[in-house]
Amino acid sequence: GREALVLYALMALVNLTYNNPEVQHLVRELSGIPLVQQQLSSAAYDVRRSASFCLGNLVKDNDGNACVLVSSGGLERLLLCLNDEDEDELSKTAYSTICQLGEPGLAKLLELVGDSLRALRPAARAGTTLPRRTVAPPPLGMPQ
Repeated sequence: GREALVLYALMALVNLTYNNPEVQHLVRELSGIPLVQQQLSSAAYDVRRSASFCLGNLVKDNDGNACVLVSSGGLERLLLCLNDEDEDELSKTAYSTICQLGEPGLAKLLELVGDSLRALRPAARAGTTLPRRTVAPPPLGMPQ
């Protein structure tokens, strides 16, 4: 059905965009980057993996495409694809794509970290942080 059609379209885009700056530029001009990015939210694993792979091809050595992806929320969606399972192809591909985002991706990552820290500060001032863990001194007669 429709899911298979989307998967095959993404697979075609993966091949068309591989090391092809002209096609990469054309996809951006036709507003295709946000469309591919939206597929990172698909219920189908293969669609998410192919979308991540395609985005990697689109941003490789292409700052213009990286800027479009980052500005449309693509970094956040790629981050949600990450996990610590060594054999997960989606996670590996998403990580590789994030690494290819260059300066726009790094700037957004730092912004996300800064936003997170700012969100934590009011909680810390309100006393809602976890209590500090104290370490008891060693019992008397024990070497320190």
